[in-house]
Amino acid sequence: MELQGGAAAVAARYDYIWVVDDDVRLPTGEISRMFNILREHEQIAFACPSFDKGSDGVWRFFDGHDPRFKLRYTNFVECTAPVLKSAMLLDPRFQPCLRAVRTGCFIDFCFHPAAGGGNDVVAVIDAVQCHHPPRTADYPSEMRQVQDWLQHKNDDVLFEKEGVPKDWWAVEPRFFQPRVLGAIPAGD
Repeated sequence: MELQGGAAAVAARYDYIWVVDDDVRLPTGEISRMFNILREHEQIAFACPSFDKGSDGVWRFFDGHDPRFKLRYTNFVECTAPVLKSAMLLDPRFQPCLRAVRTGCFIDFCFHPAAGGGNDVVAVIDAVQCHHPPRTADYPSEMRQVQDWLQHKNDDVLFEKEGVPKDWWAVEPRFFQPRVLGAIPAGD
């Protein structure tokens, strides 16, 4: 972001920014469709496409594609493929989260509270499906080559240092239950 002139310059240039893992697959037309849906629902500050049945990941039980909906409002989207409303780059509640994040660990828990905690500020976009292939020995995670998976949680020191409210990020993922807060049916 600094190479592009900083947060203000990026926010002035773009309305949304997709921060996506290097291996997520989504055709260009569907990326455009995702942005168009977000532009129709400007209150959404954070979102992600839904994930197809073959996608790998911890949260696929929650953000897997649901054909009944165009989108589901929720309190959580994982940091595998989030779309950020660029204005959030300038939001004083979210800026400490950005300064703290290194690996992606914890920031996904911060999206909903940083956006104000409303019922329509975070969404899974079911009208668009991406694919996140499984990581294998033949196709390892680039991040895990730099830092072991168990060490990702070391970002907690940075979240504390930046003053991010602990109840935003100090969540035990095994017990966290993402919730659907509302939805728009498919076809609407």
